[in-house]
Amino acid sequence: MCCNCTVPRLSLLGIVLEDIPQFVLTCYIDYNLIGSLSPAGVLNICSSLSSLVVRLTSRYEEVQDENDDKLQPIIEFAM
Repeated sequence: MCCNCTVPRLSLLGIVLEDIPQFVLTCYIDYNLIGSLSPAGVLNICSSLSSLVVRLTSRYEEVQDENDDKLQPIIEFAM
Protein backbone atom coordinates (compact mmCIF):
# COMPACT_ATOMS: atom_id res chain seq x y z
CA MET A 1 0.00 0.00 0.00
CA CYS A 2 1.34 3.42 -0.90
CA CYS A 3 -0.03 5.19 2.16
CA ASN A 4 -1.41 4.30 5.55
CA CYS A 5 -5.01 5.32 4.78
CA THR A 6 -7.47 3.49 6.97
CA VAL A 7 -11.20 4.02 7.35
CA PRO A 8 -10.90 6.08 10.59
CA ARG A 9 -8.19 8.27 9.04
CA LEU A 10 -10.19 8.85 5.88
CA SER A 11 -13.23 9.61 8.00
CA LEU A 12 -11.18 12.15 9.96
CA LEU A 13 -10.16 13.83 6.70
CA GLY A 14 -13.76 13.75 5.49
CA ILE A 15 -14.96 15.56 8.60
CA VAL A 16 -12.44 18.36 8.08
CA LEU A 17 -13.18 18.70 4.37
CA GLU A 18 -16.90 18.68 5.08
CA ASP A 19 -16.85 21.62 7.51
CA ILE A 20 -14.28 23.96 5.95
CA PRO A 21 -16.62 25.15 3.15
CA GLN A 22 -19.27 26.06 5.71
CA PHE A 23 -16.86 28.35 7.55
CA VAL A 24 -15.61 29.90 4.33
CA LEU A 25 -19.10 30.49 2.93
CA THR A 26 -20.38 31.99 6.17
CA CYS A 27 -17.48 34.45 6.29
CA TYR A 28 -17.72 35.22 2.57
CA ILE A 29 -21.46 35.93 2.65
CA ASP A 30 -21.32 38.03 5.82
CA TYR A 31 -18.35 40.11 4.70
CA ASN A 32 -19.86 40.74 1.26
CA LEU A 33 -23.33 41.67 2.54
CA ILE A 34 -22.60 43.45 5.82
CA GLY A 35 -18.85 44.06 5.88
CA SER A 36 -18.35 42.11 9.10
CA LEU A 37 -19.64 38.95 10.72
CA SER A 38 -23.31 39.09 11.64
CA PRO A 39 -24.61 37.59 14.90
CA ALA A 40 -26.18 34.77 12.87
CA GLY A 41 -22.83 34.11 11.19
CA VAL A 42 -21.03 34.03 14.53
CA LEU A 43 -23.66 31.64 15.90
CA ASN A 44 -23.27 29.43 12.83
CA ILE A 45 -19.47 29.34 13.15
CA CYS A 46 -19.53 28.71 16.91
CA SER A 47 -22.06 25.89 16.74
CA SER A 48 -20.29 24.29 13.78
CA LEU A 49 -16.91 24.64 15.45
CA SER A 50 -18.06 22.93 18.63
CA SER A 51 -19.60 20.11 16.58
CA LEU A 52 -16.41 19.81 14.55
CA VAL A 53 -14.28 19.50 17.68
CA VAL A 54 -16.52 16.76 19.12
CA ARG A 55 -16.52 14.75 15.89
CA LEU A 56 -12.77 15.17 15.34
CA THR A 57 -12.07 14.08 18.91
CA SER A 58 -14.10 10.89 18.56
CA ARG A 59 -12.48 10.01 15.22
CA TYR A 60 -9.00 10.85 16.53
CA GLU A 61 -9.57 8.47 19.43
CA GLU A 62 -10.45 5.74 16.92
CA VAL A 63 -7.18 6.39 15.06
CA GLN A 64 -5.24 6.29 18.33
CA ASP A 65 -6.94 3.03 19.35
CA GLU A 66 -6.08 1.60 15.95
CA ASN A 67 -2.42 2.58 16.40
CA ASP A 68 -2.33 1.17 19.94
CA ASP A 69 -3.67 -2.16 18.71
CA LYS A 70 -0.86 -2.37 16.16
CA LEU A 71 1.83 -1.65 18.74
CA GLN A 72 0.80 -4.14 21.40
CA PRO A 73 2.06 -7.62 20.64
CA ILE A 74 -0.06 -10.60 21.53
CA ILE A 75 1.85 -12.81 23.94
CA GLU A 76 0.57 -16.18 24.96
CA PHE A 77 2.19 -18.05 27.79
CA ALA A 78 2.21 -21.80 27.85
CA MET A 79 1.97 -23.39 31.26
